[in-house]
Amino acid sequence: MSVQVPQVMQLMPSNASHSYNQGVPLRAIAATIGMVLLTGLSLLFLYEVRRTLVWLVVALQFTVALYPVIGWVQRHLTRSHRLLATLMVFSLC
Repeated sequence: MSVQVPQVMQLMPSNASHSYNQGVPLRAIAATIGMVLLTGLSLLFLYEVRRTLVWLVVALQFTVALYPVIGWVQRHLTRSHRLLATLMVFSLC
């Protein structure tokens, strides 16, 4: 009784007349390195300007919260002077 061993298929024949370069293209490597560097620089930039971004978010919240109040003061008290209405509301806050 003999055991038959299956033959392993070769992905590339050893007697190929020319060699194939099956590596990753240089362009893909350069694009990947560029994206990693760009992501790192973007995170560094956001870290550097985080305090300014916090103040911008706070200012945006004040703007949204006080817009109706300033509109009411403009219509009823200052008669179409938006700057004066804004100054009145901020001086009362």
